[in-house]
Amino acid sequence: MTALTPLMARVLHACGAAVRPEGVAVLGSYAGNLMMWLTAAGFGPFRQYAGQLAVGVDVDEEAVLLARANFSMAGYQNMQFRTNDAFSTAGSLMVGAVDALLIDIDDPVERKGGYLSLLQTWLPYLSPGALVIAHDVVHPRFAESLKGYLDFVSGPPFVASTTLPVDECGVAVSALGTSA
Repeated sequence: MTALTPLMARVLHACGAAVRPEGVAVLGSYAGNLMMWLTAAGFGPFRQYAGQLAVGVDVDEEAVLLARANFSMAGYQNMQFRTNDAFSTAGSLMVGAVDALLIDIDDPVERKGGYLSLLQTWLPYLSPGALVIAHDVVHPRFAESLKGYLDFVSGPPFVASTTLPVDECGVAVSALGTSA
C-alpha cells in the first residue's frame, strides 16, 4: 500500500523539474510511485534534462522487483533499484553526489521514527544545495516520531525548510546550504 494523491504527484514532479537533480536517492522506494514523479523530468521518457543516476532503496525485495519492472515499462533511464537497508548502504550506492534525497521509510517497529538518523547518515553524501524531501510528515500517526526530524531540518546546515500539507500525508521540503 502506498499513499500518493494527484496533488502530491504534482508537488513531487515540480520539485524534480525545478531542482533538476542529476543524482537522486529514494530511501524506502517501495514500488517507486513517489520516485517516479520526483525523477520524471530528468529520467523519464519525456525528460527535460539528462539525469545521471537515480537509486531506489528498499528492504522489500518484491517491491524492488516491482519498481524495476514499473520504471522499465515506463521508459525511464539511469535508474537502479536495490534491496538494501538504507542505514547501512549510505553513499555506497551512488556514483556521484546526491542532489535530491527522498525519505519514505516505514520500519515495522519505529515506523517513521528513523527519518532523522537516516538523514544524518546520508548527509555527508548530499551535494551543496541538495533538496531533501520527507514524506508523511503531517500524518497524525507519525507526528510525534517526526518532531526531531522537523526540528533538525529547520536549522543549519539547512537554509530553508517548509512543510507542505498537500494531502493527509504531506511532505517536508528542505534545502541544504551551499557551504555544507
